[in-house]
Amino acid sequence: MAKLDIPIGEVFEYQGQLIMAVPAIDSFDCLDCVFTDSHLGDCPDDLACTRSSRADNQSVIFVLKENNSCI
Repeated sequence: MAKLDIPIGEVFEYQGQLIMAVPAIDSFDCLDCVFTDSHLGDCPDDLACTRSSRADNQSVIFVLKENNSCI
């Protein structure tokens, strides 16, 4: 099954929360991802976040989107 390759800057809804893909500092920079130590649980297996699994060859993390600005 292909992973969802959410473009950088795109907002999507997950469990009632607005989430946005932003560039990661490095390929293993998961600490600031909303799916790390959050009430949303582990990162869904169907989301592409590592550069090797994304068409743009850019690693991303996912952050909460609030009031039209990322936090």
